[in-house]
Amino acid sequence: MAKKATSDTTNSKPDGPQAEASEAKATSQIERLFEQGNLKESLDRFSSFLDCFEEIDFELARVKSRLSGLETDEKAQRIGPEALIMRNQISFDYQKTLADFRKNVLGQYFDLRGEADFLNSINDRDQVMHKILDLRLLAKHYQRDEAWGKVEGNSSIIYRLFNPGMRRHAIAMMIKMPHIDEHAKQEIEMLTDLRHRNVIKLLDSEIDRFPFFVITEFVYGDNLPNALRIVGPRSVSQTIDWLYQLTDALDYLRHKRILHTNVRPSKIYIDDEWQIMISPFDLIKITATRNQGNRISKSEYPGERTFNRYLDVCQYGSPELFRADGETLDLDAMCLSDLYSIGLIGYKILTGEDLFSGKKLYDIIENRKKLEFDEKALAAKLAVLPAHPISDIIRQLLQPDLEERKKAFPNLHALLRKLTPLTRSFNEDVSPVRQSYRRCLANNREFVRDFYQAFYRVQLPNGKTYGDFFSDTARRRQSSMLQMAIDLLLDLDQRSEHFVELVHPKNAKHGGFSPHDYERFLDTLIDTIRLNDQLHWNDGLEQGWREVREKAMKLIGDLHGGRG
Repeated sequence: MAKKATSDTTNSKPDGPQAEASEAKATSQIERLFEQGNLKESLDRFSSFLDCFEEIDFELARVKSRLSGLETDEKAQRIGPEALIMRNQISFDYQKTLADFRKNVLGQYFDLRGEADFLNSINDRDQVMHKILDLRLLAKHYQRDEAWGKVEGNSSIIYRLFNPGMRRHAIAMMIKMPHIDEHAKQEIEMLTDLRHRNVIKLLDSEIDRFPFFVITEFVYGDNLPNALRIVGPRSVSQTIDWLYQLTDALDYLRHKRILHTNVRPSKIYIDDEWQIMISPFDLIKITATRNQGNRISKSEYPGERTFNRYLDVCQYGSPELFRADGETLDLDAMCLSDLYSIGLIGYKILTGEDLFSGKKLYDIIENRKKLEFDEKALAAKLAVLPAHPISDIIRQLLQPDLEERKKAFPNLHALLRKLTPLTRSFNEDVSPVRQSYRRCLANNREFVRDFYQAFYRVQLPNGKTYGDFFSDTARRRQSSMLQMAIDLLLDLDQRSEHFVELVHPKNAKHGGFSPHDYERFLDTLIDTIRLNDQLHWNDGLEQGWREVREKAMKLIGDLHGGRG
């Protein structure tokens, strides 16, 4: 009976306004009305359809006039290379007119079939946009990385660029709007002046003509969740460093009177120097220009209130932001809200887990409610944090009551003052090999580069070197990967499962490496460390590094069927 009931429910027609709207659309089509014997209604509907041509005639006349004017200017040689841009923009507008006519006019009066095929037969939007973008980028010495493709969101399209002269990549964000308001343009201009080690730099922008886009530096690394998936929970010292960098960046933005509004792990990147970087794209509040009276309708903010944005608020937003349903607060209130988000990020870095966990939105909200209103449940979750002052700071940041949180940290700078002495503390309990690695990084800021230069020179039996197998992009990404790998090497007893995943033969990035490749990698690493830690190098320290090597090679050999 239950199965039958489910089937009946699934096959039943919708009722209420939705059903009425669907039925009205079906019975308003000209041919359907005629087939039902409603001759007069069909004639009236057809007459109404013909009236729509007055509006489309006006649009077509406008497009034809623009094209005619362009051709006249070209013949008179009053216009140069920008003619191609203008012609592409006219093509784009005509394409949009065609699509709108089919959807908003024909679709209302006729039962159309194959709409997708028709739209696909029109020149693809990307082809038109790429021609315009490529021409505009050429003057800036950039070209699109076609192999990388694109990442498209609600309000923008992200491309990776390459500068052949500088041999560097960049990122372009193209705004998917025909117009942007003056406020957004002013914000973009403000971002070009930002200079902070932990804020991705905005290098250039084109905001005076369509299509609008901004160019930022490219981070050769990964975002925080992916980094944690590879290496697992971070050490206390690493957590302190990352929280300090994040807080310092947000405090810098506060002094510039700029709101981030979306502090979440997926928007935090780890670069090739193992430093926190936050994206400037979340600092741009793109708004449309169509007003309703003296205000702008919320529906005119494409991408501003997406599902993912709401999901982030539920999982990483403060209680006050959650109660406001994700609406942006004023500058001072938002900074206090960010303190709570920093606490949640600190918890994730230290434990590898989200405090408000859940695969579905419902689960996240339910877990959040439970922890915010059940002090014992919250205390149990926070009990997994290590016994260290940074854990006490995280607990204070996660104070649900805004006023109590404000007493501990009136602003972001107050948190910085608490974190500063912790960044300078030294833990004598760490192993000698980890202390050795830290000294290498402190004594030589180019330690990672020096290691890879030595590794890329290693000769293989076939006469090639390892450098022959890495592109420029791959080489820069390897810097971040090396620091992940060393961190796992130094903690194999606790996190061997993460190391196994990194070097597994089925790993998409490292599956092609043999045990002999890993041996050469580890031997080069130890030689580089010996050169950079000469004052402390002795038989005991060398033996410590050799033990790390043997543990790693034992795991690697087991994965490869005992082959060494």
